[in-house]
Amino acid sequence: MKASMIAILVALMACVSMVQASQLFVQSGVPWVAYGNGTKYDISKVFDFANGPVNAGGYWYNPLGNVSCPGAQNPNTAALCQKADRYYNIGQFHNPIWLLNSNGWTIYYTNGEGFRFSIVTFIIDQTVEKPTFTFTNESPLEQYNLVVRGKCLGQPFSSCSSGSESLEDNEWLLKHQKNVIVRGV
Repeated sequence: MKASMIAILVALMACVSMVQASQLFVQSGVPWVAYGNGTKYDISKVFDFANGPVNAGGYWYNPLGNVSCPGAQNPNTAALCQKADRYYNIGQFHNPIWLLNSNGWTIYYTNGEGFRFSIVTFIIDQTVEKPTFTFTNESPLEQYNLVVRGKCLGQPFSSCSSGSESLEDNEWLLKHQKNVIVRGV
């Protein structure tokens, strides 16, 4: 009996350790930049977002917020837009929630039209030179799941970054330290 209880406890602890993530701090007014553990994550240059959104078969994404979503509710606030029977705002670029995990990070874009929201998962994959953007599914209803996969996704201290971001970012982080909350989920 005692041995089986210990085995169950060990199994539960292993499961809990697999679902850990840390919430990153999003800089006010710059929702495409997040900070955690003294480092900066900047997704503004993963794709050529300055010239418009990236498209995955009727799903447009731009964390800078200039996604055209004509006819949708709050069309000028969309980070993500879906074209179905009409255009739908499926997540606003204001106040995204960033979670850091073991192989990248996930960004939740909420307050889309109706109850719609989107989850964009960034997966660092050293075998994918040029980043890809794909729609995976809508599950459950009105939750849109998309994936950005690639070698260079705006992560700090990688072969893709200059490495110079640490000094500037640490200074910003120290100035705003009282506002930074990073917690385990």
